[in-house]
Amino acid sequence: MVKTGVSIPDELYEELRRLAEEKGYKSISSIIRDAIELFIAFNRWWLRDELVTGSIQVLVRDERALHRVIDVLESSRSIVKHFLVEPRSGASLVLGIVEGPGGEVKRLYGRMARLDGVLAIQASLLPAIQEPRLEEASL
Repeated sequence: MVKTGVSIPDELYEELRRLAEEKGYKSISSIIRDAIELFIAFNRWWLRDELVTGSIQVLVRDERALHRVIDVLESSRSIVKHFLVEPRSGASLVLGIVEGPGGEVKRLYGRMARLDGVLAIQASLLPAIQEPRLEEASL
């Protein structure tokens, strides 16, 4: 096992300490290790540009931001299979169903994250299961 040091602001450390205590972690190291494992799992497919499938959820502030997000989704129809808009009081939730190379999904995520009026964005991605080719299926 490799040991390393990490410098973090005091307030972030205090939040980590509180979370570790609430969640029953025995040490700050174990919660940081879990966070790193999640980060790697979340980014693995983007880094390797493997096929991914899943959803991107976007919370937008107003009608103008909603139209910007829809425009981005519409311009990415090669990887955006469907999307749904759920109006909320004071904001709208957009759910996009995506499938394609991880790099393309990452670019889509980045384009939407940078839009003015996007309050929050979250991706939930899994490796896409490819259908066997016809000759493979007949073996």
